[in-house]
This record gives sequence, structure tokens and C-alpha cells, in this order.
Amino acid sequence: MPDAPDDHEAGAAPESSESHGLVRRLRSTGEDRAAHAKEWLDRRRTEAIPIDLAVNYYERDRDSFASVLGAAIALRLFLFIVPTILVVVSVILLIAGHDSVRSLAENSGITGDLASQVEDATNASTSTSLGLLLAGLWLTLWAGRSLTKVLAACSAGAWRMSGRESRATLRMAAAVTTLVFLVVITAAVLNRIKQEQGLAVVTTSWVAAACLYGVSWFLVSATLPRGTRDPGALLPGALLLGASFAGLQWFMQYYLPARLERSTALAGGLG
Repeated sequence: MPDAPDDHEAGAAPESSESHGLVRRLRSTGEDRAAHAKEWLDRRRTEAIPIDLAVNYYERDRDSFASVLGAAIALRLFLFIVPTILVVVSVILLIAGHDSVRSLAENSGITGDLASQVEDATNASTSTSLGLLLAGLWLTLWAGRSLTKVLAACSAGAWRMSGRESRATLRMAAAVTTLVFLVVITAAVLNRIKQEQGLAVVTTSWVAAACLYGVSWFLVSATLPRGTRDPGALLPGALLLGASFAGLQWFMQYYLPARLERSTALAGGLG
């Protein structure tokens, strides 16, 4: 006679079957809900224009690989801002002296290790400062050219233009360089206003900064490749970037320093 299955094997089969049945039911329920959600969204897109616009923006963002392009811009913007700050510090050090560099670092909200490095730079000799200036200028030109090429490619992709039409020009590079310098200077001015003025003046300065950023980006985007000559098509992007830059400045100068100090106090340098 064949051996009878033990109790463990006999109980394992029904348990496994029930587990697979539960997974199938959950998957079926999820698919049904996803189908109902898609039907509801398709119906709402025909009824509400804002929902249709939001879905179109999402699909356009996904089709153009906007997250990857945004990461490329962020990297090159960082590589551009670092030598730009080096150039500014070197020029002020050569013209106005050490105290002015320390004041600029404080007004720009530079803290932590970067502040220590700026402090060390103020103790450099004139020849060293001149060498830093020349090195910073070369790095700024190299990084600015790379940033301009990425911005031109992103603009051409956003307008669904060919790669041959995304060539960066000297005019684009000059506009991008001016914008980044404006961001650095505006950050220092806003931080100084925050330290010395009241709430009303500070709030007004942030609104003025948002307008300044928006106008600057409008001029920059006018030099980038685009699929239309209508300047009105550039206004939504200029408004969005102006508000985003102003909000980022507020985050970096009001919220972030306190969080960094609290994290450093709790977890040390790693925090």
C-alpha cells in the first residue's frame, strides 16, 4: 500500500491553494479598480479642461524624458555655480580685501564646510588669488558652455525640434551666464535684506526677486531654440521659473539653515 501523506504535506496543499487564490483575487481587484480609474479619468478629461491639461502635461513630461533632462541641467548648473562663486570671491579679495569676502559669504548664506573653505581663501596671498581667479574663469567658461548646450537641447526637445536645431550659440551662453550671476547676486541681496529689514520689506523683496527671475528667464528662453516666434509662448515658463526660484531662495535661506543646524547637533557632521 502507498504511504499516506503526512499531516504537514496534507495541510500544505490547501494552504498554498488558498494563498494563490488570494493573490489572484487581489490582482483582479487591482486591475478592475485601475480600469475604472482610467475610465473615470478619460471621462473627466472631456468634462474638465484643467484635468485634461494636467494629464497632457504629465504625458508630455514622460514622453520627453523630462526627469532625466532636469537631472542633467541640475548637474551642470552646480558645476557652473561653483567656479562662479570662486570668481566672485577672487575678484572681491583682490579689490576690497579679506573682510569684504567674509561679509559676502555671510550675506550669501554660505555655512558649514563651504564657509570654512571661503575663510581659508581669504587668507591667500595676492598671487594665489590671481591664480584662483584665472582658474575660476576657465572653469566658468567650460561649465557655462556645457550648461548652455544642455539648455539648448532641452529647449529643442520641449518644442519637438530636431537635434540639429539645438546648436548652442555665443548669445545663448552670454544670456545663461548673466542669469546665473544674477541668481548669486540676488541671493546675497535678499539675505542682507532679511537680516536688516522688517517683514514687509522682506516680503516685497521676495516678490521683486520672483519678477526679476521671471524676466531674466524670459530673456534667456528667447535666445534658446523654440518652435514659434510668438514671445507670448514663453510667458508661462517665465512665470513658473520666477516663482520657483524665489521659493527655492526662501527654502535655502529660511528653512534649510535651521534644519542643517538641528541635524548637525543631533547626528554630527554626517547629519
